[in-house]
Amino acid sequence: MIVNLFYLFPAVALLWIPRQLLRFRRSVSNRQNQHKYTDPRSFREPGDVALRPGEEFFKLRNYTDFLRGMAGSYGVMVFGLSSDASASPETRIIILSVQAFILVAAVFLQTMRWEGRLVLQAPVFFLAGLASGVCGIESAIYGTAAAWVLNAILPSPAAFLLAQGISIGAFGAIYHGLSNRMVFIAVFLTILPSFIGFALRRPLAVGTRRPAEDM
Repeated sequence: MIVNLFYLFPAVALLWIPRQLLRFRRSVSNRQNQHKYTDPRSFREPGDVALRPGEEFFKLRNYTDFLRGMAGSYGVMVFGLSSDASASPETRIIILSVQAFILVAAVFLQTMRWEGRLVLQAPVFFLAGLASGVCGIESAIYGTAAAWVLNAILPSPAAFLLAQGISIGAFGAIYHGLSNRMVFIAVFLTILPSFIGFALRRPLAVGTRRPAEDM
C-alpha cells in the first residue's frame, strides 16, 4: 500500500468542502443585485425544475466544481492511495474501500445542504469531474454530454443524474470493458444523489434554486 499524504489531504479537502462555502463572498453581492434587474428568461412555470443549459454553462462555479471534482478524485484514486504490483488482494480491497468511502462522503457533502432545513442539490458538474478521476475523462465527458443531449426530455435534476450515470456507464464499458469495477463505482456515485432524494422523499435542486415544493 502506498499512501502519499501530500496528495491525499488536499484531494480530500477539494472533495469535502461544501459548495456554498466557495461562493460565500458572492452571496452578498448577488442579494444586492437581484433587485436591480429581472431577466424575463429566468421566469419558470410552477413546478419547472428542469436543467437549463443556457443558465448552467455560464456559471463559473460549475466549472470550479468540475475541476475540483476531477482533481480531488485523481488525487484519491491515483496519487494519494495506490497499491504496487506485489500488493495482496486483501490490501487492494482495503485501498478500494477507503477510496470509495472518501468519494461517497464527498457526494453526500455536495448533495446535502442546510439552509434552515435540509435542501438537496444536484451537483451535476462536480459529479462529472468526480467520474473523470474514477473511470477516465473520456467516459465522464461523453457520458455527461449524452445526458445534456437528452436533457430536453428529462423532467428533473434527479432524472438528469440517472441519465448521466447510465451514459457514463455505457461509455465506460466501451472504453474499459463491462467488468471494470471503476465504471460501476462511477455510475453509483453519479446516481447516488437521485437515490438520496428518493429515500428522503425530497426533490433535488440546482445551484441556488429551491426545489419545486418550495416555490
